Amino acid sequence: MQQILTVCGGVSVVGAAVAVVWKFIRPATQVAKRVTELERRSEKDYQTLQRLESMSRDQSRAMLQLLNHMIDGNNVTAMKKTRDKLQESLVNQ
Repeated sequence: MQQILTVCGGVSVVGAAVAVVWKFIRPATQVAKRVTELERRSEKDYQTLQRLESMSRDQSRAMLQLLNHMIDGNNVTAMKKTRDKLQESLVNQ
């Protein structure tokens, strides 16, 4: 009977020790997972912002060409070049 109580007491002590260790390790692993996910999303967001910035620059260039054409009625070749660049930009995205 004494041996059973000793074994049960040992199991309880080991179980409590494992629970304490688990309470310390688990939050660290959860934080590591969250950080990894946030880094992945951050990189994806940065790439999206880069594409949007490029598209905005292309649209601004096109609008400037249209404005120049409306003012002087010339520079059709520059408008065609801008159109081709804008079309290429849209196709690549």
